[in-house]
Amino acid sequence: MNSKPKTVLWIAGWAVPTEFVLSHVSAQFPGCRHLCIPANEDCMQQISRITADLCIGYSLGALLLLKSSWQLTVKPGILIAGFPDLRKESNRGGCFPVEEIKTIQRNLGRHPLRTLNHFYRHFGLSLSCQSSDDYDLDDLNWGLDFLAKESYDAPIPDNFYAYLGGRDRLIDAVLVAEQFPHSKTIPSAGHCLCDYLPHIKLR
Repeated sequence: MNSKPKTVLWIAGWAVPTEFVLSHVSAQFPGCRHLCIPANEDCMQQISRITADLCIGYSLGALLLLKSSWQLTVKPGILIAGFPDLRKESNRGGCFPVEEIKTIQRNLGRHPLRTLNHFYRHFGLSLSCQSSDDYDLDDLNWGLDFLAKESYDAPIPDNFYAYLGGRDRLIDAVLVAEQFPHSKTIPSAGHCLCDYLPHIKLR
């Protein structure tokens, strides 16, 4: 008798469509059942409600998963291109000044298409935005507010494993790794989800 496929819950990053995540993770891990939720205001409540064998957060999704970890108890988690605090001012490995986050937010209100595509190009994400109508601007603004104000300050759960990128322009992987007790740095990886998938072991 075949065993039941593992169900994996993915939490997407800022401005990363769930369809993009699902298309790539389904191709990389075809033996699993994959679910993906966006990084938005409802995300942390959804994480605790969805039945899954493993939770994986990417970028902002990793921070949201960390902030939800107290609800997961024994459920393991994987953090991809994650961080406990993205703000450069916190000196915890984030490389994004708060003022730059606010600048992106202002530009998003004026020129959403241009702003999103500049973000993708600058940080090496293999995405392009054809129409801002495909995005929920309220979710995007909420995510930027969250990144500008929030951090994870509790101990990292022992059943969480982090994958970091040596070429990630959003974080200092050395500083972030010092705060994650179980982590692996991939020297060639930037901030793009696709850089990490071949290296991940679904624990």
